Amino acid sequence: MSGVRRSRLPATVFVILSGLYASCSGDADPAPADRRRPTREADAGTLDSGAGAADTGAPERAGVTWFVAPDGDDSAPGTREQPTTLTAALERVRPGGTVYLRGGTYKYATQITIPRDDDGAPNAERTLSQYQHEAPILDFSDQPYGTESRPHGLQIEGDHWHVVGLIVRGAAGSGIYVAGSHNTIERCATYANRGTGLQIGRADSAPPADAPSNNLILNCESFDNYDRPPRASDRADGFAARRGLGAGNVFRGCVAHHNIDDGWDLSAATDDAASGALWIDQCVAHTNGLLLDGTHDDAGDREGFKLGGGGIAVGHVVTRSVAYYNGKHGFTSNTNPGELRLSNDLAFDNGEGNYAFGDHSAVAAAVFANNVSLWVETGAARADEVAGEDASGSNRFWRDGSSGAAASDFATTLRLPKLARDAAGNLDLSVFALAPESPLIDAGVVPAQLPFDAAYYRGKPDLGAFETR
Repeated sequence: MSGVRRSRLPATVFVILSGLYASCSGDADPAPADRRRPTREADAGTLDSGAGAADTGAPERAGVTWFVAPDGDDSAPGTREQPTTLTAALERVRPGGTVYLRGGTYKYATQITIPRDDDGAPNAERTLSQYQHEAPILDFSDQPYGTESRPHGLQIEGDHWHVVGLIVRGAAGSGIYVAGSHNTIERCATYANRGTGLQIGRADSAPPADAPSNNLILNCESFDNYDRPPRASDRADGFAARRGLGAGNVFRGCVAHHNIDDGWDLSAATDDAASGALWIDQCVAHTNGLLLDGTHDDAGDREGFKLGGGGIAVGHVVTRSVAYYNGKHGFTSNTNPGELRLSNDLAFDNGEGNYAFGDHSAVAAAVFANNVSLWVETGAARADEVAGEDASGSNRFWRDGSSGAAASDFATTLRLPKLARDAAGNLDLSVFALAPESPLIDAGVVPAQLPFDAAYYRGKPDLGAFETR
C-alpha cells in the first residue's frame, strides 16, 4: 500500500467514553442477550470516563417512549419487554418522544436518515438515546465502499433532535452527519469509519439557505477513522464542518485522536463563501495522522485543528482547547484569511510546529490571546508561524528558538497526559493546569471578544487552557 506504514504502539489501547466501554478492535461488543456494559482497563493516555454518565431520557410512557434492540421486531409495540427496530421507532416517535436503544450491535448495510421536516420542537425535542448505561453500537461496516460510494451511517436532516450515547462505526462515509439545525449530539463515539467520524454539513439535496445552524456537539469522541485506498486517505477526520455551514454551530468538550487525517477539518468548499463561523471550546486533538494500530498514511494532512481552507474568510473561534502529538501542526489557519480568534489554547510537541498561521499564500487575520506553545521534547522544537495580532503581548509562542513556556510551568508532566471526564461526561482539563509558582498565572488579558462570560477568568486570566481556581 503506497505511502502507508505501520509502527508499534506501546500497548493495546481502549477508549472509554461516558460510561460506555468499547474495544477499538470491536471484539468486545456486548451481546444482545447481555446488555450490561463490559468493563475494561484503561491505558495511560486514553479517555477515562470517571464515574460514568447519569441515566438519560424521559420516563417510560406508552406512545411517547419507544425501546429498540438488535433483536427487535418491526411490528413489536416498542416496550422494554417487546422492543422494536430502530427504523420502525424513528417512524413512530413524535416531538417530545424518546427512542431508547438497548445495548448490543446493530448491523446495517444502508444509511439511516432522519429526513428533513421530521423535526422536534424547541421545547419538545425528539430524543434518540442509549438506555441508561448500556452501549448501543451502530455498525455500518457492511455498506459498500469505494471511490464513488460514500453513504453515511446516521444522517440527521431534521431539526431539534437530541442524540445521546451512541457508538457509530464502519460507515463508508461519515459515521454521523448532521445536516439539520438546533440539534444536540451528546456523549457519542464515532470510530473506524471510512470517512470522517462526525461531520456538520449541508445535505446533498438541500439548498444553501438550509445550511445547518445552531448545532451543539457536546462531549463526543472520534478516533481511528481511515478512508483507506481506493480513496485518497485525506478526508477521514475526527470531526469536520466543511460544507455550507450556517451560524451558531459549537463543538464543546470533544476529543479527536488517532485519525488518519485531521482532528478537526473546517475546510470550506468554493461555493461556501457565506459559510458561518463556528466555535470550538474545551476540545482536544491529539495523535492525529496515526491510527491506534500504528498505521499512518503520507496522504493525510495530520493537523490537530485545521481552521479553514479554499481561501474563504471565516472567523472561527477556538477557546480553551489543546493540541499535541499531531503529525503536522497543532493549530493552523490552512488557507483561511479570515479573522480567526484563538484564546487560552495550548499546543505542544506537534510534528511540524504548534501554530501555523501565515505560512500559506492566504495570511490569516488572526487575533491571539493567552495562548501557549510548548516543547516538552525540546529536541524536536520548531518555530511557530503566527501572522496576526498578539493581543497585548499575552501569548507565549515559540519563536527564534525560545519560548515563554516550559515544562516546569505545569503542575503535572505533559508526557502522555491522561484525559478524564466527570460523571456527566464533561472533559476535565485540569491535567493541563499550571504549577502554583508559574509566571503564566495571571499573565493574560481578557480578550476583546469572547463567546463565553468573561467572569470565567475570575480576575486576570491565566495563560493556556485551564484557569486556576
